[in-house]
Amino acid sequence: MESHHKWNDYFRSHREFILATLFEPDRVHTAAGDVLCEVDGKLVKVRTLVDEIEQQTRGQATLPETWEFDFARRVVAQAARLGRFEREALMTFARYSPRDLPRLSQEAHEAVVTASQALYAEPICQR
Repeated sequence: MESHHKWNDYFRSHREFILATLFEPDRVHTAAGDVLCEVDGKLVKVRTLVDEIEQQTRGQATLPETWEFDFARRVVAQAARLGRFEREALMTFARYSPRDLPRLSQEAHEAVVTASQALYAEPICQR
């Protein structure tokens, strides 16, 4: 009986996300976070999955731009392993998609170059 309720909740969360996407754009982000997706044999909400990805990303980067790129890259990689609606919900809730990666990569690279120049450049002599 519990399995029946679990899958009922699963499909209901998908339906709510689809309806919000079509008719209630102001609710899309919230509905996306409530979508249930199957990860490693367990059903978890997208918002929980995003929290887990965020935890995995913490400490991996010292610059905000490199952290953002790493987080987005992890979101996109996880999304690729999900079904169609789960993938859309994850990318909607996290606010990243594969289209964002080139820009975020460039921004991260520029931040690293700028930080490196600031750390290792010759000091500016003031007179």
